[in-house]
Amino acid sequence: MSEPMGDAYENILLARNLLRQDQLGAYGLNTSPEQALKALQRHPDGLPQPRLMRWSEQPTLRPQDHYLSLLAPDDLRAHEMRWIVLEELGKQEASDERTEQIELVDRAAQALAKVYPDNPVPTQQRLQCLRLLQDTEGLFTLAQELFDAHPDYLFARLSLAEVLQFRGRIKDVAALFESRCELQDYEGDRMFHHTEVAGFYSIAGMVNLHLDRPLRALWALALMRSALPDFIPIQRLEDALLALPEAKLKELGEQLKGQRKLNKLGRRKV
Repeated sequence: MSEPMGDAYENILLARNLLRQDQLGAYGLNTSPEQALKALQRHPDGLPQPRLMRWSEQPTLRPQDHYLSLLAPDDLRAHEMRWIVLEELGKQEASDERTEQIELVDRAAQALAKVYPDNPVPTQQRLQCLRLLQDTEGLFTLAQELFDAHPDYLFARLSLAEVLQFRGRIKDVAALFESRCELQDYEGDRMFHHTEVAGFYSIAGMVNLHLDRPLRALWALALMRSALPDFIPIQRLEDALLALPEAKLKELGEQLKGQRKLNKLGRRKV
């Protein structure tokens, strides 16, 4: 993409984002996690009340760290180096050379998975390879295999949910999470990395919208914005919220303000 065209594209994205913020603001939906939490406490949805969580932009102790500790030192160093390579390859445009390098990393991760068949982290790396290769069928198959083998590993659940959501199978995503749409339901009250918060609630927000829990979806949006403001899936959830009927958007705005009695248009009764 040439520089002038790139600038024009960036300007279009900026304009669209500003329009979304104006639309959400018109309904009073540009909210903080604290305000959304208070609204959920006033308007319970039948699920356990969510709790504010702690997150950091600094490295945190994650569940996969346990599995990483099980790798031999040389295997661990090679595994971490491959992640660095994948990060750089993700920034490059498509080319035969890029494809060959990704496939090389994938073969190495696959070999490591054979050495550690009960460890999910090599397969986790393979999933990233398939994302970069845009191999949607392979990605779905491997994500399903990882979840079947490690159903209690949150990354496996999120990876499968991501693929199902991409395929438009939101009902299957909702079934995957059942009634547990809060990060602490899976990981407790530990210190989270901010990318973990954003990634989890990008899925949970869409699930809650599908299950007709828009206020909890708004809570998810507020968390994503606070944890990782430039996260692309934020825009997808904003668009999904704005696609709700106008009466529902007005009602959400009133719930955030703390007003309980609503008429059909979502305004306070007088």
